[in-house]
Amino acid sequence: MFPRTASIRVRASSLSASRNEYTFTLYVSKDTRSHSTVVRLHMSSLEEIPSVGILHSISSVDGVGRLKINALERLILYGQSDDPKTLFSWTISPATTISSSVAPVGVASQNFVLLATIEQQIFMPGGLYLITLTGSTVEWFNIVSGAVGRGQVEVIVNPAPSPGTCEACKEGTGGATDVPCVKSGRALLDVFTVACRQWSDGDAPLTYSFGIKPYNAEPAWLAFQFEASVKDIILPRCVCVCVCVCV
Repeated sequence: MFPRTASIRVRASSLSASRNEYTFTLYVSKDTRSHSTVVRLHMSSLEEIPSVGILHSISSVDGVGRLKINALERLILYGQSDDPKTLFSWTISPATTISSSVAPVGVASQNFVLLATIEQQIFMPGGLYLITLTGSTVEWFNIVSGAVGRGQVEVIVNPAPSPGTCEACKEGTGGATDVPCVKSGRALLDVFTVACRQWSDGDAPLTYSFGIKPYNAEPAWLAFQFEASVKDIILPRCVCVCVCVCV
């Protein structure tokens, strides 16, 4: 019998590992009124709990060991377990919408891949997130046991660089020249200079990505990133908006 108190303490050695649940029922009564609630526990042996961990190739960490990433950086995490039959599940806290377009291998696979875009951001600049990998063991007939192991990593997202300016002008105009910026030219012939100025961030060097976006169309990114803040490009025939992303 347990004492008639609001809380009880059960010695760890008094409940043995079992495939069945232990049921604890609390009865509360006053005068003729009464109420009860039930708590069910599954006790697993240490041998049954999978040892789950997370591997990564991110070299940038802050002063307390949290992973540092950029908001649009591709993130790949590798799950591991000492039980080959482990079922995996990934979650992010604070809760974040994870669609199949940004998580191509899903959240129930051993590895976790996140491909954020400007249109579908997963992490907000300056945010702190906890990524958890849960591993459950499987018994006979694919029944999941109560033995659960977890691995976690904290991720801190670099704040966005202090904003500067971005300008696309026909070569030889705008910027440091005395000629006003010319924003029209011959498709596939004239060179345009894209220049980003006065951007700053504590994590140097900065990386710039340039792309073009035709009006009323999805962005068509040019396939390059570079550390220089000035880039010469040749544009196709279009009425375009030039997009610059600095990270």
